[in-house]
Amino acid sequence: MKHLSARGYEGWYVLEQDTILTDEPGGKGPAEDVWASAEYLRSVLRDRG
Repeated sequence: MKHLSARGYEGWYVLEQDTILTDEPGGKGPAEDVWASAEYLRSVLRDRG
C-alpha cells in the first residue's frame, strides 16, 4: 500500500481469498492461506523495487 500511495493511488485496496472454510487435510485453515497470499504480494512488490 505504501508503494501505491507514494505513486498517488487513491482507490480501494482489496485482498480476496477464496477458500473452503472447513478443515482441509494437511492444511491449517484460511488464516494460513491469507498469510501465504499476502507474503506472495510482498515478494512481488519487493522484486519490483
